[in-house]
Amino acid sequence: MDRLFAANSGLDAEQIAAIVRQKIDGEIVGEFVVDDVQRDIEMKFAEVPLRDLQGIEIENPLNTLLTLADIAELNITEGPRTIERREQQRAGVVMASVTRNGVQRWRRGCQECARRGGCAAALPR
Repeated sequence: MDRLFAANSGLDAEQIAAIVRQKIDGEIVGEFVVDDVQRDIEMKFAEVPLRDLQGIEIENPLNTLLTLADIAELNITEGPRTIERREQQRAGVVMASVTRNGVQRWRRGCQECARRGGCAAALPR
């Protein structure tokens, strides 16, 4: 993102992210009740293909219409195939195949670290 250009246009990274998020995900604009059940009224924009993200229009506080490409360089990269969650928070999962010798070396290293008073890891039994 060209932070200087954005700032000169009256925008910061948080504002730009909020505008893009709104245009991609939509926005809750009100509520209504049907049969004693409260429902959200959500405003959605037309779906934007990934290749067209750079064309998302952003109006700045100076009432100038910009595109996302004017403010930022977009690079499409591959992300995680799944997003793990623990108690509704994103969580990283690391998997490894460890040999018995590897566990023993790790245990000796943690024991040494604990002797020096700097290890908070629980030792496997």
